[in-house]
Amino acid sequence: FSFAQTLAFMHMAVGQEKSDGDRAVGGMLVYPTDGSHWMSLRDLSLAVSRRGHRVVVALPATGNLMVGETPGLDSETFPVPLVDKHNLLDTFLREVVFRETDGVTEFTFKSLESMNKRFAAMCDSLLGNVAVMQRLRAHNFEVLLADPIDPCGAILSDALGLPSIFLMRGIPCNIDLKAAHCPAPSSYVPQSMSGFTDHMSFTERVTNMFMGLKQDHLCIDFLLKRFDELARRHLGRDVTAMELLSNASIWLHRTDFVFDYPRPTMPNMVNVGGLTSDDARPLPQDLEEFMQSSEEHGVVVVSFGSIVSAIPYRIANVLAEGLGRIPQKVIWRYEGPTLENLSNNTKVMSWLPQRDLLAHAKTRVFVTHGGSHGIFEAICYGVPMLGLPLFGDQFENLARMQSKGAALVLNIHSLDAGSLASSISTIATHKSYKEKASLLSRLHHDHPQKPMDRAVFWVEFVMRHGAEHLRVAAHHLTWYQEAGFDVAAFLLAAIVLVTSVFIALITICCRWLCRAKHRNATVSKGMAASKKH
Repeated sequence: FSFAQTLAFMHMAVGQEKSDGDRAVGGMLVYPTDGSHWMSLRDLSLAVSRRGHRVVVALPATGNLMVGETPGLDSETFPVPLVDKHNLLDTFLREVVFRETDGVTEFTFKSLESMNKRFAAMCDSLLGNVAVMQRLRAHNFEVLLADPIDPCGAILSDALGLPSIFLMRGIPCNIDLKAAHCPAPSSYVPQSMSGFTDHMSFTERVTNMFMGLKQDHLCIDFLLKRFDELARRHLGRDVTAMELLSNASIWLHRTDFVFDYPRPTMPNMVNVGGLTSDDARPLPQDLEEFMQSSEEHGVVVVSFGSIVSAIPYRIANVLAEGLGRIPQKVIWRYEGPTLENLSNNTKVMSWLPQRDLLAHAKTRVFVTHGGSHGIFEAICYGVPMLGLPLFGDQFENLARMQSKGAALVLNIHSLDAGSLASSISTIATHKSYKEKASLLSRLHHDHPQKPMDRAVFWVEFVMRHGAEHLRVAAHHLTWYQEAGFDVAAFLLAAIVLVTSVFIALITICCRWLCRAKHRNATVSKGMAASKKH
């Protein structure tokens, strides 16, 4: 365990909700990030609220795919440039998710640029709205919670004078590691979206190093540049977004080393992978009856996440045909036109209780796009997976699960009904997939605290104490001091100096010896000549 996790273990009582008389009353501001990122922020915010703290969400008025009014959370709404969320979703599905590319390049450059512009426009609207900012200051919050994939949270925390807590799964270019001054040796820490494992060949290590250099340029000169300008304009001083991100009190990483490759962490980094995965509930009666009707064959759960419930008709028909060929029953989250290949064994729903279904004893296989929430839920309940990645980090998420023996991965664009059916049958009938998934589940659960309890503890810890004592001294060093280049330069200069002095002394000695030898030879010749005479 890290220091942060050990200290959290010593305060395990945080998992028990306080009585009304004992509840702490504080305040937390949440700057939300749209899409699936909001799910983790929302659930942690609700958990903090249940502890008796006032939680307020800075809510954009329009243009949200998922962020909205949440029962149990207060909100401060601010106007933003008008965005049609239906057009936004259609563009996202057409140009990013279901466009046939390698997934990585398209996500890194095109979709990140679009997302970056949208984040910056919303940020500018909030920071420039004097009335809203005054209302936020009047709340006297104690801490700000945000996902650092949108750097606006870091700017807002500085503008309000609040300590920041960042809850995240991953950021392009490993910005979080750079901001926290966390070592990330390229020899065994693969760059985000590189597709490499932690066991790289020499060629892969070379590529990984150059990818890191390229991503540094991408992030500093491309992704963060807009936010550097916003920070300088709204904070009134020369500061960068990276500097503001580095002020984070605590980094809550949705990471678990049964899912992710082991790597170094820092004292103010806390792993809370799977914080939304626990506490499954009993299924509604109709779903329970459907599950039980599957008898010994069991059920396959199919879901492509919270946003991607509507998929191209051609791909949906291939999926429907393949699912119709397996003996298991199927529950599929799907929104779209009626499918001509849909079979009687398949139940289609516009929404499904994914976590509760994965926790059910009759579930045999989870067909997933590879989002981190779904994978953590599958790990939590020991369900093997068939992966059909669509974009972003889903490719490497599923590659990790496949390398651990708990998943198979197919290309959704070249998918045919036969390969889908045979892959599901392989996972369902070969015991090794279930055994590997069950092992990951046992490792995930064998901790002194649940991930959500650990996350709530650290939010309250920062409210009480801050976390300055967990920040390494590297934050106060220049880049060349942190890398040890100044010491290396001194040692190199010392070696050069000592070597130069040594060579000079040797040269002087050699010259002296040569001159002495020459003088001796001259004297000897003179003496010999005298004897002849």
